[in-house]
Amino acid sequence: MYFAQERFDDAAEAIEKASKFDPHNIEVQIYKKILKLIQRALSNNKLEKWAEAIRDYEILSQTLPCDKYIAKSLFQAQVALRFSRDVKKFLCLDEFLNCIGPYRKVIS
Repeated sequence: MYFAQERFDDAAEAIEKASKFDPHNIEVQIYKKILKLIQRALSNNKLEKWAEAIRDYEILSQTLPCDKYIAKSLFQAQVALRFSRDVKKFLCLDEFLNCIGPYRKVIS
């Protein structure tokens, strides 16, 4: 329920309580791993580590295929990665053109 509402802190608290109540419950252990993966994906997103965030969101989307939040976050991270690569290419080209600026007449 908390996952669907994007209330990850509440989800973590509920999972921790359930874990203390029944530490050998397989479902609780699975949700703990999912929560850790969500937290890592969110951290990678904030740090703009797009490739790592994408990897985490892809694993999550396989685990939770109907989760719209995960699908949206995966898409946004993919777009951000493409954009960051395009910006880097542009900056490299711009830097190159600035370097050869004085020599353009000689080259032409």
